Amino acid sequence: MGINKPVAAIIIFIINAVVIFFFLVPKYQESLDLEKELFEKQTVHQDQSNYYGKVSDILQSIESRKDVLKKVEKALPADLSLGSLIYFLQKNAVEKELIVKSISFSKPLSGISLKQALPGESDKELRSIILTINLSGRYQGLKNFLTSLEKSDRLFEVNAISFTPIQSLSKGLLPNLDNYDFKLEIKTHTY
Repeated sequence: MGINKPVAAIIIFIINAVVIFFFLVPKYQESLDLEKELFEKQTVHQDQSNYYGKVSDILQSIESRKDVLKKVEKALPADLSLGSLIYFLQKNAVEKELIVKSISFSKPLSGISLKQALPGESDKELRSIILTINLSGRYQGLKNFLTSLEKSDRLFEVNAISFTPIQSLSKGLLPNLDNYDFKLEIKTHTY
């Protein structure tokens, strides 16, 4: 009995087609899926790498500007420390040869909520505090006092200044033109 070559070739071809269809095509499809998954993971990894690179650059930028951030913290302190504020004002007044007669505080004004101003921030509010300082001394001392407020780390706004000459008791009712009573209304901020 002889093998029919055309029939054997067709059978071998069919067996090869079945093997390819059932074994190689799924492996090829699996290989394509793995390549696609690898490409997606590489893309995600590249995006994350870019993101962390940007975060690292921002962190280095913040680190290089620490002194500026400390100045901002001093300008807008987180706590309302009236004692340190009064001490600062009295010390500067004495250095400028002024006499502090009184310091009075108004009610802290309601401020801008940082939650409204900066989404994602805490419930802190930027509050303004208005205080009135009564001083006595020379005009040059007041000028130097205002300059020291301007140059200080903390933010001060002078809303109003009024002054009157001091009545000299030794000379009768004539005013002493060298000394004045000053009244300053100053606004500062805290959060």
